[in-house]
Amino acid sequence: LGKLGLLHEHSPSPDHGIIIGKFQFRMVQIHGSRSAYRKRIFRLIDQADILKLSDEDLVYLDPCVSIDAFINDRLEQGVKLVVLTRGERGVLLQTVADRIVLKAQPCVVKDTIGAGDSFHGALLSELENRGLLNKAALGALKKHDLETIGEFATRAAAITCSRDGADPPWASEVRIL
Repeated sequence: LGKLGLLHEHSPSPDHGIIIGKFQFRMVQIHGSRSAYRKRIFRLIDQADILKLSDEDLVYLDPCVSIDAFINDRLEQGVKLVVLTRGERGVLLQTVADRIVLKAQPCVVKDTIGAGDSFHGALLSELENRGLLNKAALGALKKHDLETIGEFATRAAAITCSRDGADPPWASEVRIL
């Protein structure tokens, strides 16, 4: 589910496999009221298996909630993996069992457009490549798994930032760093 999925009044079904929530929360103008938008967002978020959002998205969604409270609430609702990107401050990845914080990969920033999408795509790609993109495996991710997939995704985002325009790297470029 992404921003286009928020335009429709359907709900994903857990019977259809993994539900991935990657939301950009600044679309309230499409839905009318902020309260209606937040209600819909939370209903969808709590059905996700993987939730990826930025710290800016979280502040927009609920400026009064702490990061820890938000993440713990999502995990209690059944989300298996919460990923909170924090720009140049890195990323937080958390499951019920483990939590890691990774620093952003150093790079000379030319353009940040596409960095979040590159991060998200690399994260999902690495989960799939390691056989971890299924409900059972997501529920059993270990700290080492979080570190490995998180580092791969942060490298992809850094490469994207080091280029002009939204120019994501190939997996082979990310692996050789």
